Amino acid sequence: MKQNRPTSGMDPSRRRWLQALTAAPVLAGAAAGPAPARAAVKTSARIVIAGSGLGGIAVANRLSRMLDGAKITIIDRKEEHNYQPGYTLVATGVHLDFAQIEGMDVDAIGTDKAAGLTSVYKCAGAPLKMSFMVRDRLLKAGTLGASKISFQSALGNVFGVPVVNVNVLERWKSLGIDVEFSRKLAAIDIGARCSTAATRTCSASATSTARHAARPRPR
Repeated sequence: MKQNRPTSGMDPSRRRWLQALTAAPVLAGAAAGPAPARAAVKTSARIVIAGSGLGGIAVANRLSRMLDGAKITIIDRKEEHNYQPGYTLVATGVHLDFAQIEGMDVDAIGTDKAAGLTSVYKCAGAPLKMSFMVRDRLLKAGTLGASKISFQSALGNVFGVPVVNVNVLERWKSLGIDVEFSRKLAAIDIGARCSTAATRTCSASATSTARHAARPRPR
């Protein structure tokens, strides 16, 4: 039987850890749970991982347990790591106080009765994603030029994580998506497709063909 011989000139220790890396389900194992314990491969290899996202951190963690003596370096243009799945977690026990919105009919959401009220979100990130999706659909339909997208936030920002807030606002500006702050949905006329947003000083009405609403804050 023909046997594979070691590649000439390759450091045996480097070859061993490369073989271990190839045989181990690095990414799959990181997602599915800890792999069965196995002896670490002794090596003096220097490994550079580009990117400090979940994938890069998972690979670095797995390699640090697989290799004994390796120097592992993660490089990224950012100085801090943001655990993004935690951005959109929704707390249990949230109370949706729709009674604060005059004329609101929860049962009509997404039905022919309320063609302009299409969805209500609990997730803080979902309305941001919807703004990009709506613009893309209007662009593909050829109606973007005759449409206006306005994001109205009840707060002084659109997202609680500063780096995400700044990124979204910059992207909206480049895409022509307007944003207004400190505006709370106070009333809605489903039949007329008209909504009233209240600020600390006054109320303003606006007519819309579609409205996506985030959850009202409890009193």
